[in-house]
Amino acid sequence: FPSHDNGKSGIFELMVNDSKMKKIIESQNVNLIYRAIKENSENLGMRSLNQSLFQLMLKRKIDFRSAFEASEDPEELDSLLKKVGI
Repeated sequence: FPSHDNGKSGIFELMVNDSKMKKIIESQNVNLIYRAIKENSENLGMRSLNQSLFQLMLKRKIDFRSAFEASEDPEELDSLLKKVGI
C-alpha cells in the first residue's frame, strides 16, 4: 500500500488459529471470525484490516482518504478514530 514517504506500508489482517478459532472456522460463520479477531487483538495479537489501517493513520504512514477507500467497513474505521478523538 503506498505511503506518504513514497514507500510501502503493509496492511494486513492477522488471525491466530487456536482451538476456539478452529471451531469458529469449522462453523463457517464469517461474522464470528471477524468478531473473534477484533476481540482477541489485545491478548493474542490478532488484527483486523481496520485496526491495521487505523495504526497506519495514527503513525501518519497513510492518509485518511486512502484508508477509508481500502476499508471493507468504513463506519467501523470511523468509530476507531472517534474513540481516540479524531
